[in-house]
Amino acid sequence: MYYTFCPRKQEALGAYLQYQRKIADEILNYGFKKLFKIEFNRDKVRTGKHGKPYWDGRENVWFNVSNTDGLVVCAVAGSRGKAAKVETAAEGSGGAPGGLGNEIGVDTEQPRSVRMSLLHRCCSLKEMRYILGEEYSPGGKEFCFGESGADGFGVDICSGTERKARSRKETREEIRNIQVQDRFAQIWTLKESYIKMTGEGMSFPLKEAAFSIEEKVNGEFNISCIQPGFFAQRKIEGYWIAVCNNFKEESKIDWQELKFPRIYGKFRHSLRQ
Repeated sequence: MYYTFCPRKQEALGAYLQYQRKIADEILNYGFKKLFKIEFNRDKVRTGKHGKPYWDGRENVWFNVSNTDGLVVCAVAGSRGKAAKVETAAEGSGGAPGGLGNEIGVDTEQPRSVRMSLLHRCCSLKEMRYILGEEYSPGGKEFCFGESGADGFGVDICSGTERKARSRKETREEIRNIQVQDRFAQIWTLKESYIKMTGEGMSFPLKEAAFSIEEKVNGEFNISCIQPGFFAQRKIEGYWIAVCNNFKEESKIDWQELKFPRIYGKFRHSLRQ
């Protein structure tokens, strides 16, 4: 797992995505050279049925990319021998043709505002209770967690005692909003990593990739899913990063930050022009 922090978006989305794609290519080239002694070449990249990119070279190499404002993440994996057929939900679903070899998916997000309607569409009841708290019951009112002014407070005509009580209530609500946004981003990146691993994308019903999460003492997580796959996840400088693979056995994942100051400099120079 390689990740690179970069300047946050300051211009048109299209130009920023092109900039992040250059970073992704640099990361992939680094990973390909380090792991397999080959160079990454866009000419060898094809897309599957649902648009998932895959490596069309002779080497058994698998990769996946995710980007969000300020961060680019790439997962690289492979084997040096002949690719073996892996019997999982990912087979023939959108990666390399024929369902040969292993698949990998990665996603990254920062916590942000989320509406209850989105939670209902993509989360199981157990996931909803993980995100909202064990006291959650279906059929509650619509909320948007993260938007200011959602409580409907108007002009302050309260007494000092009332203001203090309201301030405590607002503080509790702010803490809850932060937790809801954070846990939803955690769940969402896991779901995205799964559907990117299979190559099915949003054609796969997200509720059917339901997760159970238990935080361990060391800050790592025990992650299980009703769909087949191995999952790993970390929160790094406010960003959730999740990776999923369908390898025959759980593999060790190395996490490494890379820096490309030459590309950063070119980007900043383009902003000044």
